[in-house]
Amino acid sequence: MIKMNSMKKKLLALGLTAVMALGMGSMTQAVDVDVPDVVVDQDSVTITKEYNLVGEGSSPEETFKLTSDAGTVKDGDATTVPAITISDLHFDKGAATADGKKGKFTVTLPTYTQTGVYEYTLKEKDGETAGVTYRADSMKLVVTVVNDDNGLARIAAVHTEKEDGTKSDTFTENTYTANSLSVSKKVTGNLGDKNKEFSFTVTFEGPADKTWYDEITVADGSTATYNNATHTATFTLKDGATATFDNIPAGVTYTVVEDDYKAKGYTTTYDGKETGTMGAEAIKTTVTNNKEKDVDTGIYLDNLPYILMLAVVVIAAAAFVISRKRRVEL
Repeated sequence: MIKMNSMKKKLLALGLTAVMALGMGSMTQAVDVDVPDVVVDQDSVTITKEYNLVGEGSSPEETFKLTSDAGTVKDGDATTVPAITISDLHFDKGAATADGKKGKFTVTLPTYTQTGVYEYTLKEKDGETAGVTYRADSMKLVVTVVNDDNGLARIAAVHTEKEDGTKSDTFTENTYTANSLSVSKKVTGNLGDKNKEFSFTVTFEGPADKTWYDEITVADGSTATYNNATHTATFTLKDGATATFDNIPAGVTYTVVEDDYKAKGYTTTYDGKETGTMGAEAIKTTVTNNKEKDVDTGIYLDNLPYILMLAVVVIAAAAFVISRKRRVEL
């Protein structure tokens, strides 16, 4: 730490703060850089990250990485830029929450041998975990190195930038997005057996460009069994029953298939949601089986008009015979 008398130290600190405020603009709340009110020979900067849960699920274990370019000299006579180092940020399984779980990167500043303004571009490494959205916005770390009678002092600040280089007060945060899939059964028709168990298979597939940590679970009350190794579930449903699968990451696709029951006289109808890609919203699909058949009442309806005609003839003949018999008797 540089030694200075108290008054000189305060004046220098105030001057540095004013210069940085004018040169950098106001720091964004989103970046949340921990910088003390008086910065003299600062050796590190911390940058806060917020990890949010979207939908319903439990985030897998995740390590975020922040990288830096080689840096540039924005002002001064230095011809080289000392490298900074940045710690990784680890979140345990289930860490992401709807309100956001916070963690911090630590940027360690090097020792500078010349005065000047040094600028570094920081970018988060695009990870490969299915369901996780990584920060796309870049950040600028600006380190101003000043000289006094006793040596050099460092002051640092961070701000975010849009792709066109303009400063921004917002940037994309990190999220883990997952939700559930529910499969329901409906049986219709006068011969539909509402107590019959219909067999199903559901298959899940992760995004080709992502690493999928398959931690799908079966909701309480469901009779399904799920195999994480094959990403498939098998189960049976009768009328009114539902099987639900939780914690399906965004980007994972699913396919619901019911066994063929045509030989049993059933017509199977899907509702259009039996295949798809998981997002932030829960998905519910219903498969309907219908069995309908004319009921045999013992009378051939096609012959009914002829039967009625015959009946009329018989009745008429009987009436004629009875009428003639009465006339004879008279």
